[in-house]
Amino acid sequence: MFKLIAITLALFYSISANAGCGRDVFECRVYQGDEITLVPCEIKICARANDSTIYWALQDGTEIYDHAEQGFNEVTINKEAAQQLPSDILKDPVTCYSALGKAMIICADNVSL
Repeated sequence: MFKLIAITLALFYSISANAGCGRDVFECRVYQGDEITLVPCEIKICARANDSTIYWALQDGTEIYDHAEQGFNEVTINKEAAQQLPSDILKDPVTCYSALGKAMIICADNVSL
């Protein structure tokens, strides 16, 4: 019985050791048409061995959710389909998301927690 408890605890702590989250406040840029709006935002990134979740909460109420897990990726802005813009088309170290079918792009600089 002791061995079973020890193995269970060891597995629990080894799985937990592979998970981590980081959170920071940024100034996000919202591009809509010809307008650029600066909006304070909080970005939280959680990652484990097999998946990651990125969550942006802008002060204006906009929310971005990006979850990737072994070949599956879901990205939404305010619960509507979105996409992360490929980093190779962006000149600066910037992360951007675009709402599908809408002329809106949201960006933040140096997002690495």
